[in-house]
Amino acid sequence: MSDSKKRQLESSKTPEVWERWLSELSSSEESAMDEENETEVDEDTDINVNAAEESDHETESELEGSSDDEILSDDSGESHPQNFYLGNDNITKRKKTRPNLQVRIRSHNIIKLLPGTNGNSRNVETEIECLNLFVNDSVIRIIIVSTKLYIQKVRVNFQEDRMNQDARETDDTEIRAFIGILFLIGALRSSRKNLHKIWDNSQGNGVESCYLAMSEKRFRFLLRCLRFDDINTRQQRRAIDKLAAIRELFEVFLVNFQNNCIGSEFLTVDEQLLAFRGRCAFKQYIPSKPAKFGIKTFAMVDAKTS
Repeated sequence: MSDSKKRQLESSKTPEVWERWLSELSSSEESAMDEENETEVDEDTDINVNAAEESDHETESELEGSSDDEILSDDSGESHPQNFYLGNDNITKRKKTRPNLQVRIRSHNIIKLLPGTNGNSRNVETEIECLNLFVNDSVIRIIIVSTKLYIQKVRVNFQEDRMNQDARETDDTEIRAFIGILFLIGALRSSRKNLHKIWDNSQGNGVESCYLAMSEKRFRFLLRCLRFDDINTRQQRRAIDKLAAIRELFEVFLVNFQNNCIGSEFLTVDEQLLAFRGRCAFKQYIPSKPAKFGIKTFAMVDAKTS
């Protein structure tokens, strides 16, 4: 209390003076307390505003997961935590926040059919039935018609006495036996073996299924004459299609696979180099591959069912 107030209190003894002095004292103390409270509120507000600005793009999980080595500094010197993880290559970024799993799945991403076999393929029981799903009558018909056209073209190069033996036309049964021999040679890993050794049974080392199905000369003749398109119109079709020699057969194979197989949700597009050193306009050379020379193909592979 100031000296002037004390002197005024001692000089005035009336109740009116006392009441007026107490009211002035209480009003001055309340105003001082209000100023202090306003100062404290302003300071707290500044702190909250700064905190909100710093954590504008972060959640509670990000603030908890941020460590000292995840702090970045910009040009102004201010530091703020990252909202992503950096990969080992220092380029790949992965967000720390989890994706929203309550989003409606798009219709084209919903698998409506169970992966695996489809249609007639569910009823097959033997290996030959499974093979006939893909190498069906349409495939055999294309091979027979195309091969006959080529045999008629090269038949003039053979002698008359050998025409009925080596250069005769083929049929459905022989083409199926020829395809079976090719599968058997591949299964025995004898694709690079001399054909004469496969058909030679003088010492009991030949493959019985091969030399009982057809002779070695007939097999070589079919291997040379096997065609999958009309040889007479190939040049015109090749001008606009590099796969003119196998286009029709290739389209039939694709339809057969689509009708009998259903892929799972784990699909990927992969490439494969098929070893080939013959004459081909789109043959490629890839030194990192085991075969180095071949035809590069692309395929959609099912990683779940192989």
